[in-house]
Amino acid sequence: MDKWLALYCRASQDKRGFRESVGDQETWGRAYGAKHFPDLPIKVYIDNDLSAADPTVFRPDFERLREDVRMGHVAQIWSVEQYRLVRQEVEWFSFAAELVEADIIRLHTDRDGVILVDDDVAGIKAVLGGGEVRRQKKRLKSRQDAQAAKGWPAGSRPFGYVHARVKGERTYKVVPEQAEALRWAAGAVVDGWSLTNIAAELTARGFEGAHRKHVKDEHGDDVLDEDGNPVTLPTVINAASVKRMVSNPSVAGWRVHRGQISGRGNWEPILTESLWQQVRTKLSAPRTVRTKAGKQYPVKTTRPGGTARRYELSGGTITCGKCEAPLVGSLKQLRNKKGVRSVPYYFCHPMNGGRSCMGIMAKLTEKYVAARLIKELNKPAVKAALAKDNHAEKRDELTAELVRIDGQRPKLAKAWAADALSDAEWLAAREELDEREAAARAELVALPAPTRRVDPALIADGWDEMTLDERREIISMFVENVTILPARPGLQRFDSDRVKIKWREL
Repeated sequence: MDKWLALYCRASQDKRGFRESVGDQETWGRAYGAKHFPDLPIKVYIDNDLSAADPTVFRPDFERLREDVRMGHVAQIWSVEQYRLVRQEVEWFSFAAELVEADIIRLHTDRDGVILVDDDVAGIKAVLGGGEVRRQKKRLKSRQDAQAAKGWPAGSRPFGYVHARVKGERTYKVVPEQAEALRWAAGAVVDGWSLTNIAAELTARGFEGAHRKHVKDEHGDDVLDEDGNPVTLPTVINAASVKRMVSNPSVAGWRVHRGQISGRGNWEPILTESLWQQVRTKLSAPRTVRTKAGKQYPVKTTRPGGTARRYELSGGTITCGKCEAPLVGSLKQLRNKKGVRSVPYYFCHPMNGGRSCMGIMAKLTEKYVAARLIKELNKPAVKAALAKDNHAEKRDELTAELVRIDGQRPKLAKAWAADALSDAEWLAAREELDEREAAARAELVALPAPTRRVDPALIADGWDEMTLDERREIISMFVENVTILPARPGLQRFDSDRVKIKWREL
């Protein structure tokens, strides 16, 4: 059976910030093997940037090493030190038993010398290492708790900010250009833009993600430039990163600690509380469409792709006049004397609960709805209503309710941790908060978007130049539903009388 010298390499960083790369460790291990085991081939096991202090962290190559030990392929093991292999005492004793079973009684290291695997010294060292890990975690937890109580930011850097210090306190400093882009992106979410289109627009404006990724070599180590600094590349803004950017509590001035909002941060918010809550609601709550039979269909307000994005009235805005199912936008082949051509069409489709009742030409329907909308917006009563936001007070009321709910969650967790609440009481209270939040968000998402930015003249002049997202949002702001009635028998043209528009109350 083939046997080899196993080199286990894992990157680490000491308190002074000194880092031993896995590449350096491999070099040292190969030199050790050439000197002490020249007849043994070498196999390298590398877990780069993976902690051995946390037993929940899966280390793929460590597990492969254990399997090779159990299979009898490993003759000797080398590592920089015992702690590079294992930091937890329970894990060490389990691993040591496997080594002894495989007749591997020595562990070769640079710092600790040759360790007898079944010796008490190795066991004591494992116990001491595990104790130090626990003490380090407690110190780190206490330090993080104190910093969170002061409102200091966490170690991550959200889009729109850079790390800074003011009078010795760590904080965030606003990056004006990024902050302006973030406010635009948040407004675009509320206005109905898809996350993909927002990402594309930000990229076109020259923006990159908040973080940069390190270039790695074949060993998984950082590639360094001529000055010894890591080579990094910008991260690309995509739909997922846009969602994180605009929904991050930090951009509204909130400090998150242990997965919950713990209070106000010591930095300037970029988004107002009202706008941030609207963004979170828009991204989390689906719209629902109800049919005559009482069946509901969820329709997401934003989605990264799909054929439905080509149609201005899809997503539940346009429905069948017979069964009330949402119509589906798709292509239909029409035949005439010139041959076969594919045209956009709205169908009553079974995939959305329809019964194949009818269909109508999409482009002509959309053009008709747009013309009717522009005419409606130019009515004096509508212009007067656009000058004010009739739902501002309710929107602020719901925003305040969501803030109160967010503030109650950490208090509830502390009460449970202090045994002031039983498990049953804590779960019941959490469920009540979840229900209140769901109700508030459902009510908030049902409110029309603020109309102060709407200018009827600009809509009429710029409709053809608008993006699909902009058109869809303007339609959704003023049109509650477009119902398509059955076609008149024998009529072989578009019939606007079939299109019935129900306007929203402003």
